[in-house]
Amino acid sequence: AEDEAAAEAPAARSRGGGAAEAAGGGGGKKGAAGKQTEGWAKDDEVTQCFLTGVKFTLVQRKHHCRYCGQIVCADVSKKTAKVPGRGVSEAVRVCDVCYEQLERGDPVCIAKQVAKLRSESETARQQA
Repeated sequence: AEDEAAAEAPAARSRGGGAAEAAGGGGGKKGAAGKQTEGWAKDDEVTQCFLTGVKFTLVQRKHHCRYCGQIVCADVSKKTAKVPGRGVSEAVRVCDVCYEQLERGDPVCIAKQVAKLRSESETARQQA
């Protein structure tokens, strides 16, 4: 249903942005269902779940959270919610962290903030 790996051709998997772009903006390309993927993490750069650290395999599939844009495993992305400001009226796949935030009505996406901090830390480490 919402599984990018099943919905997209392999050549289309290199769309969105990495951790740095996930924190501040991506390519603005369209995903499997024609939805905006700006700010999404790049499929080809992510090898493990953003929340659990589980490595992705042919069996352990990648899923984008439609709120924070991070790539997570199925174990932490089973819930759906309506995401404000995305131009989609139906409930879509979100990670557990974003689901809780959306249910509380919290306007600040914690996962995006964590991605930004990770990116800044990685950039500083590479420059050192």
